[in-house]
Amino acid sequence: MRIVNIRLKTIRWVTVAYIPKVVPAVLSSTKGNEVRVELLQRILFLVFRSCIKASHTGSFLDLPGGGEVRVSPRALLYVCDQKEERAVMCLKSSGCQYPCTLCMCEKGAACTDKKQGLQARRRSVRATVEAQLSNASMGQFWGAAAQRQEIEMAHSLNSVPPALAAWAGLANGPELLYDLPGFDRLHLAAVTKLLYAKKCTGGGISPTEAKVLAVRAKDWVLEHYQPLLGPCHNTKLHRLAAHVMDEFRLRGNLYDGDTGLNESLHKRVKLAYKMTNRKRAQFLEQLVLVEQAAHALCDDMCDVEGDEPPPARPSDLRRLRKMGKRCTVAELIRRRDLPGLDVALGLSQGTTVLTSAGLFFGDPTTPRAGRTKKTLRAAPEFHGSPWFDWLEYRTSDGRTHIGRAEVVLHNHAGTWQRVVVKRAESAAAERGCVLSAYKCQRLRWSIPVDGMDVRLDVITAHDVLRIVVVEFDWEDLCSRHGPTKMPDALPKTAAEVRAARFFTNVFAPSV
Repeated sequence: MRIVNIRLKTIRWVTVAYIPKVVPAVLSSTKGNEVRVELLQRILFLVFRSCIKASHTGSFLDLPGGGEVRVSPRALLYVCDQKEERAVMCLKSSGCQYPCTLCMCEKGAACTDKKQGLQARRRSVRATVEAQLSNASMGQFWGAAAQRQEIEMAHSLNSVPPALAAWAGLANGPELLYDLPGFDRLHLAAVTKLLYAKKCTGGGISPTEAKVLAVRAKDWVLEHYQPLLGPCHNTKLHRLAAHVMDEFRLRGNLYDGDTGLNESLHKRVKLAYKMTNRKRAQFLEQLVLVEQAAHALCDDMCDVEGDEPPPARPSDLRRLRKMGKRCTVAELIRRRDLPGLDVALGLSQGTTVLTSAGLFFGDPTTPRAGRTKKTLRAAPEFHGSPWFDWLEYRTSDGRTHIGRAEVVLHNHAGTWQRVVVKRAESAAAERGCVLSAYKCQRLRWSIPVDGMDVRLDVITAHDVLRIVVVEFDWEDLCSRHGPTKMPDALPKTAAEVRAARFFTNVFAPSV
């Protein structure tokens, strides 16, 4: 089960669960198939029932600037392969007389230029759904089974109405129920690239050009494919020859309904399955963990400053995990606003180093002891927002300090790794402060009396003691800049850096 994560800059599919395929003996019988068909439609109704109701009565949507507007959701596209398409529309997928969802072409003449083939009449949504409702509501009487089977054979349908037929605009009005599945060009990608221009498969096309290309597709099936390879009446070729114009008319291209993306995700699942122990009680959880670990490795270890992380591919994870952004010390000083970094590191400003979004520290955590450690992040952009952890650490003189991680540096081989930390120090507590009464420590940046810049400490992962939660002193901030000023909008002047105050949050658990 996959959902689309739209909270990231790079929108991608995320796996949330795996459902094992169970094939009991009862499903191979006629009664078992009827139960499976009805169960699918009940699940679809439970998933979409709120949207189906809103499509008829409308639902109020809050506007960003205030106010609300009534909207009615509409279903425009369902991306699926042919087997799933027939199951969702509650039509028979095999062993039927009319294998096409859009029209009533016969299976033995689907790719012929006859009345039973490419010139077949369109399937009536109203007549088909009414027949399914009639069969579903038919009682148990003598001859009912034969009558039900006769109706199923006449329309190549299952005796359960599709749940999506209740959606406004699909079984009533324009009756777009059978136009909902998109044109799947997965196994015809090479053909469509040869027949059509690039704009047909992704960029839109004019009506005049669409008519010409629809005729070209029909001629290719009838005059080239059939004479060379012999009679073939599969539904993909039939849809290419007979229903391409319908897809152009509805969506303007042949790209929206392509299932190639979902099929490409299966390759990673197969590789992940090889890493499991193949025990039914355990491999589902292992597959989900592998999927999450793959995304985490791409997000944590292949963060490139200013660039989007590349798609997660199993062959690239090891390489991406080690690499980071290559830049000089002088560039780091300018980008991260870290004056004195070269002195703290003991390197010249022309030295090239690698930066990453974080590092592991501490002892492995339970229950996955030996494999997972705690993560310290210092990323200018992580899922669209900056993330700089505060930490308690130990310096070379044995003293402990609190500071904010600014950048993680390492070399290409991974043998050298350092964390640059801006040091903070204790600040005088205000009289009557509630946070101070609860042992929250008030902090300020550690700046030398005769200096202008915050002290920088360079530590290793072994020097990190724990991650602490630090908040701005909001009362002090509001008294100086007003209640509408946020920390990100403050000026980066030396006076403002000296005046900034923070509090450790003792109520939040430290890591």
